[in-house]
Amino acid sequence: MEPSCAAQPARNKTGHGERLAAEQLKLTLRNVRPNIVMMPLFAAIICAIFARWVPLANLATWFALAITGTVIQAAIIPDLTFIVLRTSLVAG
Repeated sequence: MEPSCAAQPARNKTGHGERLAAEQLKLTLRNVRPNIVMMPLFAAIICAIFARWVPLANLATWFALAITGTVIQAAIIPDLTFIVLRTSLVAG
């Protein structure tokens, strides 16, 4: 009778941990993608809400920074997705 996988953690292949990490990263990247659309939308809503109390120049600066962060994120995510897919193909 063969022991269960939980009873023998030392026997697991080292590639298993790498594949698990790649799968977790793929899941994270997939869940972050909607932020590219939602962040500017929420930033605009927040600017509209705070327009009464915060000077327009401050709101415009904050909105520009939120958009800049979104653009950077949109530029990085496809590269990370490619790296993760390539790594998981090599490990798998």
